[in-house]
Amino acid sequence: MAKYKRTVIGSVLKSKNPGELDYIKIKDAISFAAGDTISLESRESRLASIDKALAEGKMDEDMAAKIRDSVDKMPTFVRFNLVKVSKE
Repeated sequence: MAKYKRTVIGSVLKSKNPGELDYIKIKDAISFAAGDTISLESRESRLASIDKALAEGKMDEDMAAKIRDSVDKMPTFVRFNLVKVSKE
C-alpha cells in the first residue's frame, strides 16, 4: 500500500474588499513531480473526513482531537487550504 505525504502549500483567501475575487496565496517555493496532486480542503471537508475515519476505525480519538484543534485555528477568511499530495 502506497503512503502519501500531505503538505499544506497555500490557501484560497477571501477578498478583503467586497465584490472582488478571492485569491490564492502560496506559502513557500514548491516543486511538483509527475503524479502529484493538489487538493482543496475546506474546514467542513476536514471535519467530515475526521468523522469518517473515526467511524471506520482508521483513527483514534486523540488524533482526531489534535486535528480538530488545528482545523478550529483556521481563520474564517481562509476558504480552502491547498494541499500537495505526493507518494512517498
